[in-house]
Amino acid sequence: MESKCKCWLNNGMVLGEAPYRLLKAIATCGSLYRAAAATGMCYYSAWVTLGRFEKAVGLELVKRKKGGGSRPTASGRKFIAHYEQFCAEASEAFEELFQKHFA
Repeated sequence: MESKCKCWLNNGMVLGEAPYRLLKAIATCGSLYRAAAATGMCYYSAWVTLGRFEKAVGLELVKRKKGGGSRPTASGRKFIAHYEQFCAEASEAFEELFQKHFA
């Protein structure tokens, strides 16, 4: 049996993989359009996901350049690092609890 956990913010937004994967892909690809393609999302869905997440957390996570191109802001890079650490720690703690109660 595999255990998984989702984290919901107070405003109903999921703190999850989609915004994280988009930010990582933007850092690699240099644009939201290419990041969307790399993550298997259509551009519009990626744009909406990122915009909603930025609004939910109250931070500009991506700097958009006129004429095309995007890059994570300092807040975006910080989010990536913190999300990776959070997931590692949460996965370990959740697995321990799952084993304690259901294994």
